[in-house]
Amino acid sequence: MLDLLMKRRDLLSATAGFGLTLVASSRAFAGKSKSKSRSRKSNKRSGPSEKEPEGTWQELWNGRDLSGWRQHLPPATGNSEGQPAEVFSVIEQAGKSLLRVSGHRFGALVSEAAFHNYQLRVEWRWGVDKWAPRAHLRRSSGLVVHSLPDRGPFGTGKPWHTGLELELQEGSCGDLLLGEGLRVDVPARRERFMGKPLYVFAAAQKPETLPQSDAEARVVKSNDYERGYGEWNVADAYLFGPDGAFVINGSMTLQFQNTRWLQGDGETPLAEGPVQLASEGAELFVRRIAVRPLDKLPDRFRIRNSTGGG
Repeated sequence: MLDLLMKRRDLLSATAGFGLTLVASSRAFAGKSKSKSRSRKSNKRSGPSEKEPEGTWQELWNGRDLSGWRQHLPPATGNSEGQPAEVFSVIEQAGKSLLRVSGHRFGALVSEAAFHNYQLRVEWRWGVDKWAPRAHLRRSSGLVVHSLPDRGPFGTGKPWHTGLELELQEGSCGDLLLGEGLRVDVPARRERFMGKPLYVFAAAQKPETLPQSDAEARVVKSNDYERGYGEWNVADAYLFGPDGAFVINGSMTLQFQNTRWLQGDGETPLAEGPVQLASEGAELFVRRIAVRPLDKLPDRFRIRNSTGGG
């Protein structure tokens, strides 16, 4: 327990201060669009848990250029040097094309298409470079789903669009971060760390509506399934309607339901939106970004102890 609490110390200090259907501008498929309980770290090195026909996948990154994506790089975020093309670029390494995220400016690569009822898969690994203001902190990035480009930034220090973030951060891969104005129900246990409330995913618990006003807008994963530095990782987000689950290297880290966003005095279900890949102070390499349609949320990801039909 102490080891895990130490891993979380810089996290808390840093945060204190698609059916695959296109929406918005297009209704065609993406390829036709324009362009624990806080337990100890596990040594499990599992791959995707199911054999699935590759023909069902739609590649969102074509392996050649950034067609189908736009760069969202607000000024004065992170290290402000360089041009947008240097933040997100396509390089060749060992004879293979990779998408490189430099990390030296904060922002995101945003899909031109929006999706619902889908599984998102991203294959990635860390690079070497780190930049201010995270030069001395753990490497960090994130995948944001159900994004809302017209609703403002994700949060303080996170200029990409608000949405649900599958955290990619050393030691915290698979956490859920909630953008400004979002609510979600998660089976979770309330704990305290350094005197502050912290919610940890716990499948046996009844769902809690998060975030709470006195706690960080984060749900800590069930366990650590990230592979060692320099190894390739596979991150999956399963999303069906407003419900979903996050998976790292074939193992589920948490599940959630009833995603919604605040609209005036009411709440509106959130079940679709673009995908974002964040640049957040660390170099990241990606070899694949793909989606496939879901006709339901797989049974293993459905919340069983819900009173709301999850």
